[in-house]
Amino acid sequence: MKTRTPGLALALGLILAAAGVLAAEQAAVSFDELDADHDGYVTDEEIGNYMALGRDWDLADRNDDNRIDREEYQHFLTGRTEQAAAPTPSFQSLDSDGDGYITEDELGNYMELARDWEPADRNDDGKLDRAEFSAFQEGAPSE
Repeated sequence: MKTRTPGLALALGLILAAAGVLAAEQAAVSFDELDADHDGYVTDEEIGNYMALGRDWDLADRNDDNRIDREEYQHFLTGRTEQAAAPTPSFQSLDSDGDGYITEDELGNYMELARDWEPADRNDDGKLDRAEFSAFQEGAPSE
């Protein structure tokens, strides 16, 4: 005899729906909504619950002035969209000078690696060799 748990299924469905709504809401935040004081800049005080921007603040604030203008915000959104849609770059494509290492200057729009650079650079030499890059891609824990 099968036991049915419609309450559990309903609860799980509501949780998943709420997570989807939150994700859609996070993605749909416009610059004007974030710029609460309408001064043309978003500050860390204005980001509120927009977790993506808070987590990647250093990447979004390209000129390091502790605020994000409309152009920086557009670049941030475009970079996140391109990163999500683009396949993971290969070691060879990132090693633009062909020296056998990847430096932070060679990352381009590979925001995931830029964000996790320190743990990926296991020997702290300021560059990634093939083994470090492969370990990062495979999600291996830092030593």
